[in-house]
Amino acid sequence: ADLSNISQTTIDALNAIQNTPWAVNKFVLSAVLKLQETGKNVGYNDKDTGDFETVIRFEKPEKPILGNLSTSTDMTESDWKDRNTQKRKLFQKYESQLGVYRSTQRIVDLANEMSEYPVFYFPHALDFRTRIYPIPTDLTPQGNDLAKGLLRFARGMVLGEEGISWLGVMVATHFGYDKLSIADRFRKASEPEFFAMLCRIVADPVKNKDWIQADAPLQFLAAANEFVNACSLSNPHDFVSYLPGSLDGSCNGMQHLSIMTRDTVGATATNCRAVKDRNDLYQEVADRVYSKISKEAADGNSLAIEVLPRLLQASGRRKVVKRATMTQSYGVTEYGIAKFMIDDSHVDGLENEWNSAKYLRDCIIAALDETLQKGRALQGWFASMAIKCAEAGKPFKFDTPAGSTIIMSYYREEERRIKTLNTNFILYNKPRPTETQEQFYERVGLNIQKMKNSASPNVVHAHDAAHLQLTVVEMAKAGIHDFAMVHDSFGCHMSNVGKMRDILRQQIVNMYSGDYLQKFKDSVEKYSGIRIGSVPEMGDFDIDEILHSEYFFS
Repeated sequence: ADLSNISQTTIDALNAIQNTPWAVNKFVLSAVLKLQETGKNVGYNDKDTGDFETVIRFEKPEKPILGNLSTSTDMTESDWKDRNTQKRKLFQKYESQLGVYRSTQRIVDLANEMSEYPVFYFPHALDFRTRIYPIPTDLTPQGNDLAKGLLRFARGMVLGEEGISWLGVMVATHFGYDKLSIADRFRKASEPEFFAMLCRIVADPVKNKDWIQADAPLQFLAAANEFVNACSLSNPHDFVSYLPGSLDGSCNGMQHLSIMTRDTVGATATNCRAVKDRNDLYQEVADRVYSKISKEAADGNSLAIEVLPRLLQASGRRKVVKRATMTQSYGVTEYGIAKFMIDDSHVDGLENEWNSAKYLRDCIIAALDETLQKGRALQGWFASMAIKCAEAGKPFKFDTPAGSTIIMSYYREEERRIKTLNTNFILYNKPRPTETQEQFYERVGLNIQKMKNSASPNVVHAHDAAHLQLTVVEMAKAGIHDFAMVHDSFGCHMSNVGKMRDILRQQIVNMYSGDYLQKFKDSVEKYSGIRIGSVPEMGDFDIDEILHSEYFFS
């Protein structure tokens, strides 16, 4: 493999992560296996909707029976269209549930098999943005809640005074109290009534299923077990912990964009500032959407009138905008946001679902433009760079703060259909033996639209990867050797979480200190030989505030 564009920092971070020894959490595995024996889905009845919410899917879903859909002879074209929509939704739901069922089986089977080994490792790989991913699938430290709950570090560490505090914080965080301050989360975990619930759960998690309604049920179960056992000692500080304590970024992609542009509004919304109260970007966007639609409903807008009842509850409107807001920094398209509204059932049953979905999309985009104005402008700047490079037949190439070089080049493609298999194969053009790379780009050309759409998400991914790499390398220098890293969620032993928090804050300040966007622009111009437009207008956010921001990663 050509490693000429990969820095030593990136390689050191990759090796540190894949050198972390892991083991199966046998307490959690035992509970999961006992529940699997029942053959029933594990879940609870939602108190608001009354619907059964499946947490672990052990029952294989039944294939939809289309005979339940109407096929009368007097059906109109509109009736048939509605029937086909229902059919599509039924099969989408079935395929989704079937995929979860199969994944669950693989995860549990793998955990059961690997429980025989006291130590195992996850080899990792880099993608072209230098993001770090485990090569195995399903049961990995970057897996779903079930996978993470079934894993623990193979090496234990004594909690100490700081570690017991972070363990309590993790218990409350995984249960769903992540919006509280760090201190309040620990107090919540220690409250007599809450702690009594933890004791009942740990004593018999199959009988006492309060853990099922946690935000991250299996990770909560693992943390509750350690917390109860630690607190049963005469000195809880002496307990040896094997669990990762994790800190998650607050809409991390938008954090990067806000910091790059020194945007005070965006930095406030994404918890980069040293302020007392935690901000919720999703709720802020949702409230702006609600305000806009309320006004338009009062003015007689029929779509607004129809959509408004779906947004009356603050938590409900937050769910409507969350996915679109979360993916904004990663290049979600306008069509994609509208499709989210359909796929996530936010417009089910409305008179014209697609028009309502597009209307909601437009309101969400308007709210995002108001809340994250400078970050959105920066995304456009990245796209304009990629377009200029593509038009000149050059890849979009830049250096990351971790010292690696990213090369983004999406070529024009030739598509051929193999009719006997009814399958599309994408055939990529390759350089001829006598061609230089420059001659190849000139002959084939780059896909300008794809270069434009991919620029911002790839830049953001490359920078969150750089932040992770710089943090891991610095943590290793500080004597930390066990890592549970997931792009925007950094984890290590409980006793080291405070040290990790300080390091990750310092590293992002180091990354973006000085005139960073000018430095980025210079690297693009260096590789492409093209003059790039001036750097976007900057705000007045002092990035040193991050060093004291409790909720930047929390």
